[in-house]
Amino acid sequence: MSDELDAYERLQLLGAISPTELFSPAKSKEGAYTALLKSKLAECDLTPRGSDVGKVVSASSLREGRRPQEWIIDEIAADACCVLLAAEKGSGKTSLIYAMAHAVSQGELFMGQLPTNRRKTLVIQADESKNDAIEKLDAMGIEAATDFDFFFPEEHGWSGLEKPKLRQLVKDGDYGAVFLDSVTTLLGNGVQGVRMNDPEFAKPLYELNHLACELGFLAVITSHLRKADGHIPRPASADDVLGAGTLTAAVSDIWYLQRAQKPEFPEHYILQCLGKRNCHRGTAWNLEGSQEDFSWVLRSVADPNDVLPERRRELKVQIVELLNSYDGWLHATQIATCLSCDPEHARRLLRNLSSEQKISKTKAESTGGRPAWRYGKGLFLHDPH
Repeated sequence: MSDELDAYERLQLLGAISPTELFSPAKSKEGAYTALLKSKLAECDLTPRGSDVGKVVSASSLREGRRPQEWIIDEIAADACCVLLAAEKGSGKTSLIYAMAHAVSQGELFMGQLPTNRRKTLVIQADESKNDAIEKLDAMGIEAATDFDFFFPEEHGWSGLEKPKLRQLVKDGDYGAVFLDSVTTLLGNGVQGVRMNDPEFAKPLYELNHLACELGFLAVITSHLRKADGHIPRPASADDVLGAGTLTAAVSDIWYLQRAQKPEFPEHYILQCLGKRNCHRGTAWNLEGSQEDFSWVLRSVADPNDVLPERRRELKVQIVELLNSYDGWLHATQIATCLSCDPEHARRLLRNLSSEQKISKTKAESTGGRPAWRYGKGLFLHDPH
């Protein structure tokens, strides 16, 4: 009976039965609701069918087509990826993405610390009304910004996050960065009869990630947290994000915004990377927000052993200069010694520089245990030894 009742409710969300139609025990006994739901969900499956199974690609050809990693917002969001920003209710996530979007549209520093690559930017706003957005932009002092557009899907009859329409919107506008607010309204409104805790809930998010990769734009989408009271005493994790567990698996990176448990200054928030692909898991910054103008400032690192983004950029430049001046290969520990920095910081920066194709790397000869990596100047064609 419970499965049939669940199917009945999902069919109402799908619009397959009238909202006024009462639940029928007779139909339930026959399994009619479950059968109809399976039929309707099958109709929503847009997977292309045919006899052609596709073409396999060799690992070497994949590497040949590899593009260097390019940050749209340094350390936060890379090009051709989908980033999930999860935040407590009332923590200012909307003003944070507005600040991100404006910085990217102008090619300005974000939060006074993070360089951006200028891109034409679109905000898809499904959480706030047009009037609310106008008031927030006015308070932020964003008036005549170029290459910074808004779209309100409800005004145009969108039913959730519609991939074909989004594709056309991005292509027609030539947008390089798209900010979507939020998962709850764009994915969680019962589209295709799917609820937020259903595994299928993440499917549109997978599609958004794939679309960002295909068309080469950054997608940032906001989400809420499971905790109703907004307090997470333990370390934040991907499990705190509202919705099915598959949700966080669908994106490239996850960031988490919450109020500081022990604030050191007014409007103290923590912005933390939870992984997965580009941002460094464990990166955590102390942010200062403002209720007056919705501005954001990166004040300091939450981990005293970490360094600010500005210092990391300086170290990256020094690493490239060091390797370009040295005709050979160096280990991370050797590089750290030369630059008087922490070896773990050096390894992290070397990994980033390798992804950006600014340096080369090769495995050292094995002496037992885990093989060590060595690093050299960019575009090495062969091992100098």
